[in-house]
Amino acid sequence: MVLLTIWPLFALICLGYLLAKRGFPRPDFWDAAEKLTYFILFPALLVRSLSNAPVRDPEGAMTLLEETGMADFEHELISLDSAFWKATGDA
Repeated sequence: MVLLTIWPLFALICLGYLLAKRGFPRPDFWDAAEKLTYFILFPALLVRSLSNAPVRDPEGAMTLLEETGMADFEHELISLDSAFWKATGDA
């Protein structure tokens, strides 16, 4: 069972080793890949994870909004999930 769980990791490591031996990707690729990951992909993952997090204490969230002076602003979540729009009646 453990072998079935971890074999994809070893397969990716071996694939990466074989590709690096053949010179793919070229060394100049990594600078662009790091910038893409750091400035675009990771923040997108963070925002998506936080937007899907449950609010366990709505009163505390409202208190925090009031303390930051944002309680009077209209907050709207933007979602690409069609089930969200259908569930809210905004479809």
